Amino acid sequence: MSIDNIKNDTIIDMNNDTNFELRTSIIPEDIMVALSGTAVKNDFKNICDRVYKGEVVIISRPKDENVVLISESEYAMLEKCRRNAEYLAKLDRAFAQEEEGTMKVHELIEV
Repeated sequence: MSIDNIKNDTIIDMNNDTNFELRTSIIPEDIMVALSGTAVKNDFKNICDRVYKGEVVIISRPKDENVVLISESEYAMLEKCRRNAEYLAKLDRAFAQEEEGTMKVHELIEV
């Protein structure tokens, strides 16, 4: 089965090359496709093209060790969100220290 045959509102869970289950799902503004590693290997170029256009692919692996394939721009956005969250948590800790009176004040020393 080629990835091009998948409708935009369908999630495909392929357990192996011959058995697969179709489930219709509505995912806001995104399409998510779950495929086996073999299915990804067999249609890698088309899958990469669709991922580049914004789709998300979950690659099913044994023992629920699944991985997700996303575009580089999606990854960059996720990394930016992670860094922003870390920075905001750092600011929250600083404000909490100030309110508790445990903040240490240091003088700027000219070098």
